[in-house]
Amino acid sequence: MTASKPYRRVDKAILNALIQLVSEIPFEKITVQHILDEALISRYTFYAHFRDKYEVAERLQEELYQEFLTFMRKKIPELYVQDKPPEDHHRLIDNLAIQFAKAHYAKIQAIKKIRTETVDYFRLIKQYFIDHYKERFRESPHVDLESRIYANMVTAVVEYYTDNLPTAGASISESVMEAYIHAMLYGIGIHEAGDAAKAQTYLTSLIYKSE
Repeated sequence: MTASKPYRRVDKAILNALIQLVSEIPFEKITVQHILDEALISRYTFYAHFRDKYEVAERLQEELYQEFLTFMRKKIPELYVQDKPPEDHHRLIDNLAIQFAKAHYAKIQAIKKIRTETVDYFRLIKQYFIDHYKERFRESPHVDLESRIYANMVTAVVEYYTDNLPTAGASISESVMEAYIHAMLYGIGIHEAGDAAKAQTYLTSLIYKSE
């Protein structure tokens, strides 16, 4: 049964309250009363929607991750149709991840500050990139190691943009960040070791262009 609009509005008010609060107070110190005061709701209303603050955090993570999956699934089919070579394919994937991080900056900043047994947003993102890499390069003899290295690099870039969005665009372009990932991948021999020099040349040219 679909929740009514008033019910969904209260859900959103509670989630927005948590997003605001974690920008000011460590999650461990946030109480239900803090959420009530921020969302301007009663204790009865809160407990009609959530058990506790941990369930609010879990909902925030779930909604954000589903938005991420929807965004990526909508865009990725276009990449396969274009039949991009490995380096171009993953540059586009990286760029999509950065686009999503920019569009959902406040939510990602909030969820990044919450780590519990059930909330670890970047672990979910990292697993997504591991799975995507394995699907794309399943024939590689070292796909397990490669997928983990790749996922760690892309996740690090997304975290960097989340932490530095107000200034990152002015100092380092998205293309340069993507090139860093691929220069490192080629440098350790992923795909073709001989492409390391090509990646480094590409990286250097982008850096000079951005200055």
